[in-house]
Amino acid sequence: MRIPLLSSKIIDAEIDRLPREKISFVFPQSCIPGLLPEAEFAMAHTGASVEIKFFIKEKTCMALCSSDQQSVCKDSCVEFFCSPPDSAEYYNFEFYAAGICLAARGVSRENRIPLTADQLVMIKRRPSMAPGVFSEKTGNIIWNLHISIPSVIFGPERYNLSGNIFSANLYKCGDHLSNPHWLCWKKVETPQPDFHRPEYFTRLEFMPA
Repeated sequence: MRIPLLSSKIIDAEIDRLPREKISFVFPQSCIPGLLPEAEFAMAHTGASVEIKFFIKEKTCMALCSSDQQSVCKDSCVEFFCSPPDSAEYYNFEFYAAGICLAARGVSRENRIPLTADQLVMIKRRPSMAPGVFSEKTGNIIWNLHISIPSVIFGPERYNLSGNIFSANLYKCGDHLSNPHWLCWKKVETPQPDFHRPEYFTRLEFMPA
């Protein structure tokens, strides 16, 4: 997938005009089809940051985590996993609807290295949903989340993303919702839901100017 370089400083407006990709592969352990969320994303870059906007419609929504590095996958959660070029490590960035983030790096699910507080504060989150903790809501719930991940998080040599080729996958989940679900952008062929599978990542080509 080619990731366009944004041409203006009005990032929100420009990313809203981009084509969207569906997060639509469903693990069979998920709730019945009529209760599954609809999940899409648009992605671009500025050279100095990865810009992703998630667009979600779902029947249930929950936000129980109150601070970064808590288990947001149990809430209404979207996730971006990626691996920089020539790196054995991959990064997981996980966000619940109001923007709380869990992020780490490592070569596998085990022994992951959490991002530092200084790194986390660099990740900008612009949620449509007001911040705050809330128990499960039901209805036709629509929310979006725009995240901006600075390239320096991946190391000083990644300062300019233009021309770099990463690999990645994106996910939507809600482990502890009454309608639990696990969705992927690119299919993951494992018996149980497992997002920590970089062998199923796909190519992201960050386009130059």
